[in-house]
Amino acid sequence: MHYFSEPLRRLTAALLSVSMLSTAIPVISGSAAEPQAVTESLTAEADAPLEVSYTRSAKLASAIASIKAGACNLYGSASKDAADVSFRVGTALNKSTTYYAFTNSGVYTSGKQCYIYSQGVYGRLHDELPLHGPDPAAPYRYSTQVCGYAPTLSAALLRRCRVMPGAYLRTTANTDGSYSGSSGHSMIILGYDENYVQLLEANADGYGMIREATITYDEFNRVYTSGNHNGTRFIGQIIQPLESRYLSEYGITYNDFAAGVTETTPTTTTTTTTTTTTTTTTTTTTTTTTTTTTTTTTTTTAATTTTTETEAATSAAETAETAAAAKAAADWEIPEIRIERENVGYLLWMPETEIVEWQVSDENVVTVKPGGSFWGVSNGETTVLGLGADGALYGYHVTVDMLPWAEVGDGDGDGEIDAVDANLSLQEFARRIVLEEDYEADPTLLRSCDVNQDGSVDAVDAMMILNFYARYSVLEISDDPMTVWFGVFTDLSNDN
Repeated sequence: MHYFSEPLRRLTAALLSVSMLSTAIPVISGSAAEPQAVTESLTAEADAPLEVSYTRSAKLASAIASIKAGACNLYGSASKDAADVSFRVGTALNKSTTYYAFTNSGVYTSGKQCYIYSQGVYGRLHDELPLHGPDPAAPYRYSTQVCGYAPTLSAALLRRCRVMPGAYLRTTANTDGSYSGSSGHSMIILGYDENYVQLLEANADGYGMIREATITYDEFNRVYTSGNHNGTRFIGQIIQPLESRYLSEYGITYNDFAAGVTETTPTTTTTTTTTTTTTTTTTTTTTTTTTTTTTTTTTTTAATTTTTETEAATSAAETAETAAAAKAAADWEIPEIRIERENVGYLLWMPETEIVEWQVSDENVVTVKPGGSFWGVSNGETTVLGLGADGALYGYHVTVDMLPWAEVGDGDGDGEIDAVDANLSLQEFARRIVLEEDYEADPTLLRSCDVNQDGSVDAVDAMMILNFYARYSVLEISDDPMTVWFGVFTDLSNDN
C-alpha cells in the first residue's frame, strides 16, 4: 500500500531509516474507531426526490437497503470467511486489509478500500465485477462501459450516457480514462438530478468510512476531479448493466427512470367505476330527473363510505407509526461522540431512518451540517437531537476537545513535528507489541500521535508524521499546519 507520491515516498523513506528502531516492526492494523473523522463534508440535502433514483424500482431499492445494512458480497477470504467489519453504512472498513468481493454466482476478486467495496456492491446488484474496465480477453456478460474520460461530472454527462442507479464510477489520473491504480476513487451512483448526485462509497474520508452521500456537482468535482491534485483527476469509467439486463432484473429502463415512472401499483378505482356504470344503466330506463336524483344519492353515499374508511385507515396507520417511532427511540443507544480535530467533520452512527431535522443544544460547541456531519466550534459538551422520518427523536452526546493542528504529531511537546516524534510513535507501537495484554496506551502520545485516529499509535502514524515533516520543514509546502496535514490525508485517501 502506497501512502505518498513518489518524491515524498523517497524522502520519507530516507527520514524513516534514520529515525526507526533497529528492530524491524511489522505493521498491524487496528480496527477504526467510530465516529470517523473526515477532512471534507460531502453531504448536502436535495429538496426533492432525485429524478433518476434507485428508489423508483422496488426490487432495486430492496437490494440497496440490504447493501446499506452490510450485505454487499464482501468477505475476509476467498473461502468466504467473515470479514473483520460489518460493512454497514456508517461503519468503517479497515484500510490496510485485503477483502474479497464476490458476484452472486461465485466469481470473486480481491482488493482494498473504495475499490473493493464498490466491486462488492456491484457484484451484489448485478452479478458481475467491473474490475479495471472492459477487457477483450474477458468480456462482460451483462455490463458495458457507458462513459470514458471526462474532465468533470455533470448532470448533462450522466444523462447523455444514460447512466442508471447502480452504475460503477471510477476516477483516474490518466487522460485516456484508463484505470490508474491508487490514483483514483471508486463509487456507486445511486441517483442524480440537475443539481445533485447520490453516491455510495467507502474511504472518501481517508479513514475507511462507508457512507451514502448526496452532493452537488461542484462539490463532487472539487473533491474528486478538478479540485483534486491540482486538477489531475478525471472521470475515467462509468460501467453499468445493459438496459436489457436492467429490464429483466429490475423491471425498468433508463427511460422509465428519467420519466419518473414508478413500480407502485395504481390505486384501485373499482368502486367509482361500478357507481358510474350503475348510473349509466339507470339513465336508459328512467327520466333525466330521476337519473340526476339517483346519481346524486349514489355518489354521496359512496363518498361518505370512502371517507369513513379512509379516516379509519389513516388513524390506524398513525397509531402504528407512533408505536414504531416509540420503539425505535427506545431501542436507540445514545452515542458518545468526541470531536478532537479543528475544521473536520465527524460522520456518525445513524439510525435506520432518515434524519429530517437536527437541533443542537449549544451551537457555540458544535454545528451539524446536512447529512449528519458534526463540526466542533469550541471545546465543551452539548446534546444534539435528530428528528427521524419515523417521528422518533435520536440523541447524541457530544464532547468537543480539539487538539490544534500545530500540536498533532508533536509527541514530545517541544513545538516541532519531526523525526523524533515519529520515533516516539514507533517506540509506543513496539511497546504495544511486546506487552500485548499488559499494554496500556500512553495517553499523551495517544492524543498527539494517533494521527489517523484509529485508536492506537503505530507505524502508519509514524509514516504520516514523517510525511508532514517532509512537507512542512523540508519542502516548506506551506506554513499552515492544517493545510499540510490535509495534504497528508489527501495522499492517504487517494491510495485506493
